Amino acid sequence: MQVKCAVCEKDFTPHLSFQTQKEGDNILYFCSQICLLQYKTSKKVKCSVCGNEFFLSKVFQREEVGFNTYFYCSLACRDRQSGAQETRTRVRKIAVMNQKGGTGKTTTAVNLASGIAEKGIKTLLVDMDPQGSVGVSLGVRSDKTIADFLMNRIALTDCTIPVRKDLDVITSNEKLSMMEFEFVRDDPNAFRMREKFSNITDYKYIVVDCPPSMSYLGRAVLNFCNEIIIPVSCDYLSFMGTQNIIKSINHINEFLKRDIVVTGILPTFFDIRNRISHLILQDLQKNFQDKCLSPVRINTRLREAPIHRMSIFEYAPDSHGAEDYNLLVEKVLHYQ
Repeated sequence: MQVKCAVCEKDFTPHLSFQTQKEGDNILYFCSQICLLQYKTSKKVKCSVCGNEFFLSKVFQREEVGFNTYFYCSLACRDRQSGAQETRTRVRKIAVMNQKGGTGKTTTAVNLASGIAEKGIKTLLVDMDPQGSVGVSLGVRSDKTIADFLMNRIALTDCTIPVRKDLDVITSNEKLSMMEFEFVRDDPNAFRMREKFSNITDYKYIVVDCPPSMSYLGRAVLNFCNEIIIPVSCDYLSFMGTQNIIKSINHINEFLKRDIVVTGILPTFFDIRNRISHLILQDLQKNFQDKCLSPVRINTRLREAPIHRMSIFEYAPDSHGAEDYNLLVEKVLHYQ
């Protein structure tokens, strides 16, 4: 029997117990766990143009101008409000986050940003992890980091490093962790990053490598970005942690009045020879459906690329790693 999802309005046939929920005298249907979690922890928003209420499920449905947020139930409403030209030049801010370490988070952030830049699209890669792995991976180092920018010590141009054509990087180091207490004291609601970047329009994409925790820094990133990609290594513990990050996102949405869209769950370290990898991938596909992206296979070249201070597209463009991350880049570029 075909039913309609209560959140995204997709037609589907329920197969799992969570997809049918009774609420009072009504029966509601959910095509995925993301839609179920969104319904339980989020509220409908009202279209800024036509006034219709709807659940956010697409990137184009939300737009930030400074500290103002606008919602659009359809592309037609967005075009009426902003004009087609403005829609094409909006800045997409993507967080790459997982609270569990060792999931390929930095590898994903570096190669996603590099892949987008290789398409001729102006991209900024921001390292918000005090470990500073982004700079190490691309062979750049600077004493002027994201911490100095957030502390109002320097301008954005002073800490931005052009590393490739159409790709700029802002590095990080342990200074960010040392300053975190000052950030919390001065900005307990984690608005600092959003405020500092509010007038930045030089880039079409800003990709942020997040710390592996939901600390102040993690909340600041989620308060700034409007999309998130969650790398999940194909092992049981990482899979279990995915539920926690989804719940944290919905908590942030509710607590900080945000509406972050999950662009995708990215299976990483996928080993085609390993049965557990296939089982984890099947579970991710079952639970997250079209939000589950094509897996990134285990690839020696991916591990070697940072040693040579290159992205996978520069170091081994014909490798499985380049092929898999190119699929991610294409998915992100065409995601609406």
